[in-house]
Amino acid sequence: MQPCILSLSSLLLLAASCWGWSLPPTSSSSQGVSRREAFGQAVSSAALIAAASESFPVSAAEGKKTGISNDELGKIIEKDVAENQFMVRADLTRSIYDESATFTDEIDTYQLDQWIKGTKRLFVADKSHVDMVPGSLQVSNEEASFLFTEYLTFNIPVLKPKVDLSGKVILKRDPSTGLITSYQEKWDQDVNTVLKSAKLFGN
Repeated sequence: MQPCILSLSSLLLLAASCWGWSLPPTSSSSQGVSRREAFGQAVSSAALIAAASESFPVSAAEGKKTGISNDELGKIIEKDVAENQFMVRADLTRSIYDESATFTDEIDTYQLDQWIKGTKRLFVADKSHVDMVPGSLQVSNEEASFLFTEYLTFNIPVLKPKVDLSGKVILKRDPSTGLITSYQEKWDQDVNTVLKSAKLFGN
C-alpha cells in the first residue's frame, strides 16, 4: 500500500468535510469574522480541548506610547519578535499599535482583536517559532520593517501540520502619533507552495 500524502490545503478541506466546519471566503468583510479567527474557533471546537472554552482577554486599556522614538520602537519590536514570539503567540505590545490597526497576511486582513484571538487559536505555540533576520530591522517615522523566518504548527487535532516559510513584515506608522496603523506580512513563497510543503504530526 502506498503512503497517503496530503497537502495542508487538502487536509483543511478534509477536516472541513469530516467535522462540518464552514470556512468563510477570503474576504472577511461580508462575514464580520476573519478567516483566521473562524478557522481557529473551528479547530478548537473539533479538538474538544481546553482551548475550545478558553477565553483570550483582549484589553485596550493599556496606555498608548504616542511620540515614541524610532530607537525605542525598534527595541520593542525586537523584543516582541524574539521574546514574545508575537507572530505565532499574538503576545504583542499593544501600546505601540493604534486601536484601528489592521493586520494583513497572504490570506486575509484582520482587525487587531480578530488577529490576536485568531492567532492564539490557530497555532500550537510551543511548536511554532519565528526569528528576525539579524540586521534586517529598519525603523523610520513612516514605517518599521524586518525580515523573518518561521515554522508554524497548525492546531489541527492529531495531524498538527507544520510549514516553514520566510518573508518580510512592514509596519506602517501614523506620523502624528508614531503608533503602528498597519501590519503586513509578505511571504517569499506563494501560498500554495507553503501549503504543499506541510509536514504532519508537527515534525
